[in-house]
Amino acid sequence: MYNTIMGNSSRSLYFLCLLGILLFLITLPYFLAWRNEGQDFVFSGFLINPLDGNSYLAKMYQGWEGSWKFNLPFTADPGKGGYLFLYYLFLGHVSRVSGLPLIVTYHTARIMGTIVFAVSLWNFFGRIFVNQGHRKLAFGLAIFGSGSGWIGSIFGLFTSDLWVAEAYPFLASFTNPHFPLGLALLVWLLTPLRVTENHTHKTYSQILVLLAALVLGIVMPFGVVVVCVVLSGLVAWEGWEVYRYSKSTSKSSRLVSLGLDWNSDYIRRGFWVLVGGIPIVLYDYWISNTDPVLAKWNVQNLTPSPPLWDLILSLIPVLLVAVPGAIKFLTRPSAVQKVLISWTLLGFVLLYLPFDLQRRFMLGIFIPLTGLAVIGLIETNSGISGRRGDKKFLAGMTDSRVPGERQKRIPFGSSTIGIIALMLFSFTTNLLILLGSIQAGNLHDPMLYLTRDEARAFEWIERNTPENALILASPHTGMFIPAHTGRRVFYGHPFETVEAGLMIEAVEAALTSSGEQGLSILSQSDYVFWGPREDAIGEFDFTSLSLVFRSGDVRIYEVLKNKVQD
Repeated sequence: MYNTIMGNSSRSLYFLCLLGILLFLITLPYFLAWRNEGQDFVFSGFLINPLDGNSYLAKMYQGWEGSWKFNLPFTADPGKGGYLFLYYLFLGHVSRVSGLPLIVTYHTARIMGTIVFAVSLWNFFGRIFVNQGHRKLAFGLAIFGSGSGWIGSIFGLFTSDLWVAEAYPFLASFTNPHFPLGLALLVWLLTPLRVTENHTHKTYSQILVLLAALVLGIVMPFGVVVVCVVLSGLVAWEGWEVYRYSKSTSKSSRLVSLGLDWNSDYIRRGFWVLVGGIPIVLYDYWISNTDPVLAKWNVQNLTPSPPLWDLILSLIPVLLVAVPGAIKFLTRPSAVQKVLISWTLLGFVLLYLPFDLQRRFMLGIFIPLTGLAVIGLIETNSGISGRRGDKKFLAGMTDSRVPGERQKRIPFGSSTIGIIALMLFSFTTNLLILLGSIQAGNLHDPMLYLTRDEARAFEWIERNTPENALILASPHTGMFIPAHTGRRVFYGHPFETVEAGLMIEAVEAALTSSGEQGLSILSQSDYVFWGPREDAIGEFDFTSLSLVFRSGDVRIYEVLKNKVQD
């Protein structure tokens, strides 16, 4: 009893220590960026991918205004919209009710999502590995590890592990709220069930699966597809093993198949995931292809997978150790560890299907590779503790833990050196990301910071212009305006601005008072925002405008429609 309590306490302390370090690392650069504001700048709240970050904040603003329907905020004609991005709309409602600024709610949700994700991942590896040392190693490597982008950056390469946040737990937690929450749900849905659970508990679990799939469909729709595909792979694997078992024992394959149908946790879970999550996915697909405005957005919303060399470099060194781990595993399969193989192999297949959004299927791909890497590392150097010859194939029908099995520590020696090298090598890319974010804050990167005058101008717009006002501004300023004021712009995002390529040219023509295209854009505008970013584009004819706000080098003009037409 004493040893059990002490063991549980030690595991809890390890988990809490690593979680604390993770939260510290993903929070410190943001804190320093806010500290660096000074008298002349205002931190926008984003350090990674500010284009998408501001688009999430713009969605939250729509929720803050009371809407549950998403409209494209970076497009002159928003259309009727649809029930998309409900998680960010929900966070906007939370901000309104709580009175918290949108950006505070955003980062609070990001931290809370990270905590939920860490708990889910800790539980996942606890079901995968009998040995607690292996569980700890897998968890630490998963939450802090990454690829070899730091090596590629030396040669001017910008590989996926530097920016495809949803594939890596650390980067996902550092970037936005919906990645860690979505990955938490995805991991939980793929976590093997304990075999000791009784019927009542299993029924309760199935209800939770339904709800988790529903929330995952809202937060991260492609996660539902990944879960369904991986579970389908596991069911197929079970079916094959059941068939082999029936042949070797001369039992009726039909009877065995019935046993598979009724007893497989993966089949039951897959069914409830389909019921809970697929309707959301189907609605998203339908509205994105039938709504006239959203359909135009969807056409240019292309996210192809990276080239194969990029993907491999972005997963090394874990990938190198995972390959022998997979080979070792296949010679001695364990029911609960099959999810690692299924997730990895089917994840790679999904990545290169002929589909416009194929990169979305990189969701959490680093997680199963980490598990396989631990198997490879420990098997190669010292062997994994576990059973051989388990003849029961149904997931949830056998327990990977053997009563009285002695927990072995990870041995010292070459294995320890390999583990340390793997951890250090894997964390270097994330360290580069953290240092780069801090440096960008020190330099007041204009994609991350507003000037004080720009911030004052946004406050004036929010308080003194109609909610449906359309503002002409430079492409860079257009990225900020919907997020900070809720007002629409002609261009502000390469995907969420309809016909973005044409529109950015039209905006620049309008800001230089050139041609009929520029005149057309100006005539549709209610206000013109003019600051240093607009000055960088060129000269402008202000004769048809009326100055309504000025702060330093930032001005806001109201468009006099009668003079524009003349």
